Formats: sequence, C-alpha cells, structure tokens
Amino acid sequence: AEKLARELEHTRTILNSLQQSARAVARSDPKQALQLAEQSLQYLPVEPRPGVRSAAQAEVAFFAIKTGDLDKARRAAQSAVEAADKGAANAQLDLVRAELGETPPTEFERIAADEKADSEMRLEAMLELALRARADGPPARIVAAFDRIIRFGETERARIKTVDQRIPFISNLMPAFNAYVNYLVGAGRDREALAVADSSRALVFSDRSAVRSHRLNLAPLQAELGKKNAVAVSFWMSPAKSHAWVITARGLARVDLPAEAEIRARVQAFRDYLIAASDTPLDEAPPAKA
Repeated sequence: AEKLARELEHTRTILNSLQQSARAVARSDPKQALQLAEQSLQYLPVEPRPGVRSAAQAEVAFFAIKTGDLDKARRAAQSAVEAADKGAANAQLDLVRAELGETPPTEFERIAADEKADSEMRLEAMLELALRARADGPPARIVAAFDRIIRFGETERARIKTVDQRIPFISNLMPAFNAYVNYLVGAGRDREALAVADSSRALVFSDRSAVRSHRLNLAPLQAELGKKNAVAVSFWMSPAKSHAWVITARGLARVDLPAEAEIRARVQAFRDYLIAASDTPLDEAPPAKA
C-alpha cells in the first residue's frame, strides 16, 4: 500500500507539472499547450479522483478550442462529462461548453463570479465578457468589464506566493491589457489608455518588489517635468499595434507605431548593423538602413 501511495504521488506530480506547463504556454503557443495537456492524459488511469480526470479532459478541450480543433474539443468535453462526479461543478468544463456555443453567455458570468473556480478559467471568462461588451456595449460597461479584469489580476497576483508562479499569471493578463488599451486609443481616451498601459508595468514591477501597483497620475509627473524642462516617453507594444505617448509639462501626445513583431525586427536589424560595423574599419562601414 505504501508503494502504491508513492507511485500515485509521483504520477500526480508529473500530471500537475504537465498541466502547469500547458497553462504557461497556452497564450503564446496553443498547439504546444494542447500537446502537453494530451500527454497528461496517459497518467489518468491510475488517478482515482473523478474530478481530476474530468478537469484534465476539460483542459484538453479548452486548448483544442484555442487551436481551432472543435471536433477534438467536443470529444474531450464529452470525456470530461463522463469522468465527472454526478452534479459536480466543473468551471473549466462549463467554460468549454460556453466557448463551443453550447451554453448561454450568462455562463461566462457565473464562472467569472465563482471564487472557487480555477483563476485561469475565471480570467478567460472575464476576458470573454469584456470582449463581448466591447463589441456591442456602451462605453461605461466596456470600461467596467476591463477594470474588473485588472482588479482581479491584482488580487490574484497578491495571493500567489512565488515569483515563478506569478509571472506566468501576469503574462496571461496581457491580452486583456492589449484589448483595453486598443479600445481606449480607438475611443480617443489617451490619458486613460496611458494609465492602463502603465498599470500593466506596475503589476510586473510590484510583483518583483512587493509594492502594490497603482494607476498613473499625470499631474505630479507633468509638474516634475516642468521643473526639469524635460520630456517623458512611454511605449506600449502589442501584437496588433503599438503606441508611444509623449508627455510634457503642458500636455500629452500619442504617436502610433507598427506592430510589436515589426518593431522587434527593425531593432534586430539595427543591432546586426552595429555588430557588423564594430568589426569593420570606420571608412568601410556599410550605411545604416532606414
């Protein structure tokens, strides 16, 4: 019995490791997340807890949705239903059903409000609600939906004890920040967009220094810039579009920039030029490309 208990504990450790790895890469590489989640299924036969088996199948379904494989998602969701306890509340499975269009949008709200649900699932539900609000809701409702995500992120980040666990969670918040900033910029609300962009950085820095994050207050910053006759520039890069805000003592101006991938490509090209130039005599150095 002791040997079986050790083997079961070892199996659960591997299962948890695969699931955590899948969640960590879910946004950047959904296909890899799906592969990791499917690998975890091979450890289920020795797992006696129905809830764990159901949740593992639900994760496969969830990641399959992200890759666009809805047939696989439905099969995994059905397996999750068959593995679950009768009447068991499985927020992950509920979210899968909602994304497959098999439950009404109000299901997202129930998951978002369920404090016992997995934090990643709650975050996904809140983001879906915010995106739906952005599509057809009034401005106040849109702002409230995104602000809810930011408050949730700050609260959950504080509950997570280690930096290694906090950083992936903060990374999972970035699609919400990107969507929120893009909405505010499109609505001509640059001060608010800058404040939201700055709050995302505050989340990261406060995570490292244990200082509570806060929203940017332009007035004190502009007063300090006036004293020093200086200018501040704040950058925001995202997959769709990027921005820079130029802050002076008298005002704020936004400059729209290319998408993050293009900016990174240009930076790398300039770095390559500098490296090549440093190995070449000055009179033979190639001209820099615009």
